Amino acid sequence: MPQLLLIALLILISCNNNSTINPDTLYKAKEAFDAQNYKQAMLQLDRILSQAPKHEEALLLKSRTFQQTGQPEAAIQTIGKAITANGKNHEALSFRAVMLANQGKYAEAQKDILAAINLDSNNPDYRIELGINQQLQGKYKEAVHSFNEVIKRYPENDNAYYLRGNARQKLGNKVRALKDYDMAIRLNPSVPEFFSKRGFLLMEQERYEDAIDDFTTIMALASEDNSDNKLAIAYNNRGYVRYKQKEFGSALNDINRSINLFPENSYAYRNRALVHFANHQIKDGCWDVKRGLALGFNEDYGTELKLLQREFCQNNR
Repeated sequence: MPQLLLIALLILISCNNNSTINPDTLYKAKEAFDAQNYKQAMLQLDRILSQAPKHEEALLLKSRTFQQTGQPEAAIQTIGKAITANGKNHEALSFRAVMLANQGKYAEAQKDILAAINLDSNNPDYRIELGINQQLQGKYKEAVHSFNEVIKRYPENDNAYYLRGNARQKLGNKVRALKDYDMAIRLNPSVPEFFSKRGFLLMEQERYEDAIDDFTTIMALASEDNSDNKLAIAYNNRGYVRYKQKEFGSALNDINRSINLFPENSYAYRNRALVHFANHQIKDGCWDVKRGLALGFNEDYGTELKLLQREFCQNNR
């Protein structure tokens, strides 16, 4: 009888263990997720969780599936189950922190990130996540400190230099920010965002030819990736630098190329309007202002579009 009880106990334990799930089912779920077939992924994951409700890997993937299908609350609730099942699951804590931060719940997110760091202090991604969370709260000095900790441990982490450069820009320390962007590019010269940030900073410093070089590099990288939108944005940015140089013909050529590739980019219409106004082509400039306003804009240049409309277009409607 004791032997039969032991066998029964072992069976019960195995039924609650992640390893009892058919690995082929989890593989199919991952395969469907990677193929963006979220309905099929959810079907496979529900099969797993019907047998093992605390299966951490399945819960994490289901949470990511909810995220990808625009269901953040369900994603947070699902990942919470994985954390309840195992409070030491630092990957789950990190993912929940991202979801919470996306909802503006930065304090709650930071608690999860710090818990993840305590569980796995050698993971640079968690400290980077902490720094990003601090930046989102406007705590740029704290963010610099977090990125310093990553660089101290992993001096070849290109992303840490890039993000520290962003934080230093916010603090007004543009000289050190530029050095950080230089280092990020030296470590990984294949990331367009690194060149973009440095290009804008060089433009602010009126180092126009250096800025043009960076935006031209982005074009080459975008062509390799077959990314029309990135290529379009690079043309637009280079066109804006050439506008600042008062090279209006070259600027117009670049911006026109940008609009042909990405006609929904309202920022390009704003830049082309500036060139038209500089060339005293008021009617064309006002058409671009109107088009840019119709497409939508963010705070960085939306006000300027309205100012351009007020300055040049009141009598050209």
